[in-house]
Amino acid sequence: MIITSEEITANSGKNVVLALRCKEARPSVFVATRLFFGTPKSEGVPVIIRLDELKAEEQAWGVTPDGDVLFNDSPQFIDKLLSHQKLTLRLQDYDKTKHDVIVDLTDLPNQMTEFKESCKTS
Repeated sequence: MIITSEEITANSGKNVVLALRCKEARPSVFVATRLFFGTPKSEGVPVIIRLDELKAEEQAWGVTPDGDVLFNDSPQFIDKLLSHQKLTLRLQDYDKTKHDVIVDLTDLPNQMTEFKESCKTS
């Protein structure tokens, strides 16, 4: 499921897609960009997240083999998104350039009902 938002912006001017995926009944959040983050690493790629105006925190996200998609496969992260209106991500590409991504989450709870049902059965 692609999160449809009026406001998914990145200061790099690159297109960004935030999507939820369910594989083997396990949900994941993906951020697809046209940026290169490097090759997959066991320690992950650092991503700074901020929900609404709460304190920012750093998390280690996975990176796909092609290096331009980051993912968080924690079901608790999706649950956190549901109780907030805005998600801000600070991503750092392979060249150490920082990119901010802002996602409007206000319609996410409405979109999640069908996703959660299909994820239980996949």
